[in-house]
Amino acid sequence: EEGVGERITKDSVVYIKIVPMDNVLLQYKVASGQGPVSLRDEALNPDTGVAKGSTAVPDANWNFDGWYADEACTQKISNSENFVPTKPEGGWVDTTYYAKFVPATADLTISKVYAGLPEGSEPAVSISVKDSDGSVVNTVTLTATAPSATVSGLTIGKTYTVEEVASSAAVENYILNTTYSIADGQVTITGGANEVTVTNTYTPDFTSVTATKVWNDDND
Repeated sequence: EEGVGERITKDSVVYIKIVPMDNVLLQYKVASGQGPVSLRDEALNPDTGVAKGSTAVPDANWNFDGWYADEACTQKISNSENFVPTKPEGGWVDTTYYAKFVPATADLTISKVYAGLPEGSEPAVSISVKDSDGSVVNTVTLTATAPSATVSGLTIGKTYTVEEVASSAAVENYILNTTYSIADGQVTITGGANEVTVTNTYTPDFTSVTATKVWNDDND
């Protein structure tokens, strides 16, 4: 090129061409769960750019879990829904940040009522909470002295089945009738109070006996 390799003297005129640096792109994406982010991307000058950041907004029945540096969500970088990244020492580079949402959860209180048994003879019973596919999520054991328990971590909006293990409630010489305070023991979890009462009514199992009376009138 013209001028390349030429000696610069005190009378030389030197021209410097300054070319702006290309912008880099910061992206904000949802890695998993349901909910939008307020800003999907922004272009910044690598040296002078100031990031606006983005806010993760969970949908109903979902909670914000955090911002992550990787799509697999193994490297958490912020617990705040409103995330503004900090410029690296070497300047901005193309980067993607990931928001993660998880299902909102609530508790379910299960209570046991016994009827028809002598006090102190009530058996300890096992009650399972099952998912929609029939898998057992949790099992609690209730007694007359500890007649209630709380199951945590159930997904809001999801329907679970509360089911007593019949063999654990059986009492010899009694007929057992188990009823639930909700239809078929099925409860859809809400963000409020979730409660189920399981009542065991015991009826004595009487056996009928046919007896024949014989009179002996022989006085001899």
